[in-house]
Amino acid sequence: MDDERSLDSRKAVFTTSRLVARNWTTTPEDVASAFAIYSNPEVSKFIRDAPEESLETQKATLERILKLVSERDPRFGWWALEEKSSGRIVGISVLKPLPDHDEVEVGWHLGREFWGMGYAAEGAKGAIRHFFGKFDLPRIVAVVNPENSRSSKVAVQLGMELEGMVHVYNIEAEFYTLTRERAKELGYVL
Repeated sequence: MDDERSLDSRKAVFTTSRLVARNWTTTPEDVASAFAIYSNPEVSKFIRDAPEESLETQKATLERILKLVSERDPRFGWWALEEKSSGRIVGISVLKPLPDHDEVEVGWHLGREFWGMGYAAEGAKGAIRHFFGKFDLPRIVAVVNPENSRSSKVAVQLGMELEGMVHVYNIEAEFYTLTRERAKELGYVL
C-alpha cells in the first residue's frame, strides 16, 4: 500500500470524546492490534469460530475484510477505534448490512484489556450518529448472542430495545432496535 493511500485511510470517520474511528490498514501496527483483539479466546468466543491463529492469518483476515468494505456502500464500515490519549487501538465499531435481512447493523468488538471502560458504548454511539447522519432509514439494529451478557448490556445502555430473537450468523440472536425518533430523544441525532 503506498504512503498516500495509507495516510488517507487513517483519517477519522468519526470521533467521540475519547475515541477516533478510522479505517483499518494492513500495516504491521494495525495487524498486531487486530491480532491482540481477535487472538484472545474471551473476545473471539462470540465473534468467530476460533481465535485468530497468527499475525499472518490476521493480516489475511484484514485484507479480506478491507476488500469487502471497499466493495460496499462507503457509508458502511469496519473501523478501528483508537484511544485519543494514547493512539492505541482499543476495539472496532462496525456498521454494515445485516446478512439476509433488510436492516443495518451496528456492532462492537473490544480488546479484552479495554472491557468495562465504556468504550463499546462510546464507539457504538459514534457509529449510530454516523448512521443516522448518512442514511435516511427509520432504525438501526444490533444482534447479540444471548450468552453474551456484556454486549446485551451495551445494547440496552445505548437505548436499544429488545424486539425478540432473529436467526443470523448461524445462531438465534437477540434482536435490538433503535429508531430514529428514539435516537433523537437520546441526543444521537440533531
